[in-house]
Amino acid sequence: MRYLQERMRDNDYIVRLGGDEFAILLGNATTDGIDGLVGRIRRDMGALSATFSMGLAVRNDEEPLTATLARADMEMLASKAASRAN
Repeated sequence: MRYLQERMRDNDYIVRLGGDEFAILLGNATTDGIDGLVGRIRRDMGALSATFSMGLAVRNDEEPLTATLARADMEMLASKAASRAN
């Protein structure tokens, strides 16, 4: 969790969803802000002794948060499957 906190802005939040699963909630994020955070996380991942998978979803207007998280989860699972295939 500290790894993620060190790469976030002051108005972003990390929420533990359970076990080793986290959500990062970005306040007033722009596309550049999202790309920057994802880039920092991926760039620095090589220095870790562990690996992790990520899924990204931008919340649509008035979409329930559960639906946004479900879309991010689907993307993460697809990313995992693609990395296993390589």
